[in-house]
Amino acid sequence: MDKAILCKNNFNYLSPELVLLYKSTDLKRDENRLDFENVSRIMSNESKEWLYNALKIIYNNNHEWIQLLRV
Repeated sequence: MDKAILCKNNFNYLSPELVLLYKSTDLKRDENRLDFENVSRIMSNESKEWLYNALKIIYNNNHEWIQLLRV
């Protein structure tokens, strides 16, 4: 849980990789694609690796973001 819910300036928020995993279910929404493009550039390698592995498991290695997350 300490990696799922982050805190900055007394403000709690979900980790970017969890939000992107949720957004990965609907790539027809431009907002989800744009969020991935913008956020994945600044995510840590650990976060990218977690999202990469989660997408591989959930989508049986068949999701367009998998190739973009190679670390």
